[in-house]
Amino acid sequence: MPPPGGHRSSTAGGPLQKPPEPNRRFLHRDHQTNRLPNRQEPRFRETRIDSDLPFAGACLGRRERQRTATYGPQGTLHGLQTGKRTHPNVMLKGKPEVSDYVLSEHLTQEKKEEYRSRFDSGNVKSLCIDDFLKSDVAREVHALLSEEATFKRIYGLYGSDGPVDREQWKRAEESDRMYTFRREDGMRDDVSSFRPVKYRRLKEFLAGGAFVEYLEDVTGTALTDLQSLAASAYGVGDFLRPHTDQSGDRALAYIIYLSPAWRQEWGGALHLVDSEGNNTEYAFRHNRLVVFDVHDHKHHYIEEIRDKAGEKVRYTLGGWVNGTA
Repeated sequence: MPPPGGHRSSTAGGPLQKPPEPNRRFLHRDHQTNRLPNRQEPRFRETRIDSDLPFAGACLGRRERQRTATYGPQGTLHGLQTGKRTHPNVMLKGKPEVSDYVLSEHLTQEKKEEYRSRFDSGNVKSLCIDDFLKSDVAREVHALLSEEATFKRIYGLYGSDGPVDREQWKRAEESDRMYTFRREDGMRDDVSSFRPVKYRRLKEFLAGGAFVEYLEDVTGTALTDLQSLAASAYGVGDFLRPHTDQSGDRALAYIIYLSPAWRQEWGGALHLVDSEGNNTEYAFRHNRLVVFDVHDHKHHYIEEIRDKAGEKVRYTLGGWVNGTA
């Protein structure tokens, strides 16, 4: 995600500015005493994933080989149930609850503890959960983004605060160009379905205390509130080069992938690189949630979308969550 001020990468005409040391103030909360105890050393483990599926990796169970952890688009929850269909009124009435949108399998205390352990166990403090939203919710959101939402192209340069205009970006050296993709800009004028209302309710849920508390439970990070939330669209040629998201009180970044039938060879994977050069890759898979600590790695980037993708578009919904000292 592009920060207000980008850090120059080693591929951007100069050495990468070394981000601050990993922030150790985000500690596991003891929910019985509501205290933040002294941090323990992270527990490392290796989980072998047996699968005949192409590019299968360890999403909910890590596999790290040759200093690289790869999370394949097929995931590992091959038998996960999708649950009951969400009643339309759930997305229109009352206060949004986690159980209204998130698959019930991810809400048990046992699963939350498992996810928290995984978040702490790799080269970078991060986690992905496949089939995160209820299937009909994910399907409705993708339909809205692909058919009814409008997007505006944005351009970014290293060293600039926020997007720049197209001409300035074109005049810049290739090595100074940090990103280009499309950002959510509204809805089409001719939309007559209930999808925009449902989408607004989903965003209220993602911006609300229930979801922030869920992220706190699965990461062990003391959080306060959402800083920002937006949808993005990446087509052929779009990219986001190495940068950090460290700004203000940001503690976590999260992304929900929302493009069915995406193929790994089309690009668009998220890469998290630590201070020793270890790379953790999260391939793009529809309805996958990825969460990572913005302080616990050197930089991250999104692969350029390759020509093989054709007219396909990589849609995501994501933002940052603030933390407490």
